[in-house]
Amino acid sequence: MEWEFTDSEGNVIHEATTVNDNFIHVVHNLPVSDTLFVSVLLTNDSAFHNGVPVACLIEDYVFWEVDTWPNSGDEYGTWTLGGSVGEDVSETVEVHDKPRPGVLALHPQPATDHVVVSGLSQGGRLVVWDLSGTPCLQMAHGPSTVVLDLSSLPGGVYLLQSENAQGEIEGLQKVMVVR
Repeated sequence: MEWEFTDSEGNVIHEATTVNDNFIHVVHNLPVSDTLFVSVLLTNDSAFHNGVPVACLIEDYVFWEVDTWPNSGDEYGTWTLGGSVGEDVSETVEVHDKPRPGVLALHPQPATDHVVVSGLSQGGRLVVWDLSGTPCLQMAHGPSTVVLDLSSLPGGVYLLQSENAQGEIEGLQKVMVVR
């Protein structure tokens, strides 16, 4: 399994590869008010689907949750997974060379009903894609900062693509939606 942990800004906190192991130990100094994003690629070279080794990509988030012990009433905290399911990435997909996308500024992350997107060129289009490559939302924009309504999307990980007025991709950013 290939693990990658990032903070809400996309900075890599920890990377590791595990073989025949069910657990991973991550040391970090993030405040408990921050969110960790977790990406795990699980491959099984001894199992095949359509002639390709089985692979599953799981992208989720981990947040600090405070709860109370029922008997004592004492508070305790745990890192809790958001609950995303894996995406089968076993199939070979066609890859097209694209210009290296820029980075968009998004907040809040994870998002609930909306996200504020800044760093856009004047005039263009935003497209939200699910992890299977299906466009879920599209929105034309004028100003360089917009509020994108995500209330129609189920919780999960999405990709937000920004295009300029000529249709060229200018930015691509991961968006986490929680319900």
